[in-house]
Amino acid sequence: MKTLLLAVVLVLSGCAVIFPKPHDPVMFDHIVAIQVKVNKVNCSNKDWGDLLDRVHHLKVYTELRGDPQSKAIGQLEEALTKAHGSKNEKFCESILSLNKTRIAVVEDAWKGR
Repeated sequence: MKTLLLAVVLVLSGCAVIFPKPHDPVMFDHIVAIQVKVNKVNCSNKDWGDLLDRVHHLKVYTELRGDPQSKAIGQLEEALTKAHGSKNEKFCESILSLNKTRIAVVEDAWKGR
């Protein structure tokens, strides 16, 4: 009876209970690359093509995986796009500063897995 109950629990809960989904190194690699690029970008030089491409790639990737951080990555993309399009350098710098914190929060969430 115990064996049957255990089998039913495993079937209903899936293998995720026994084998939790491991950390995804691809997502972590992308957020680290984004952090490096955000630290290097300059609001007076708006050559951010690679940075915005990486953020968009990570946004799509996290959405497809159903990651809890996908909303934060979407907000990161939106904010960086606004900063990139801004003609006000102080506004751009403030957005970059705030989003460095957002990136750190996402990194902390992912490195704990």
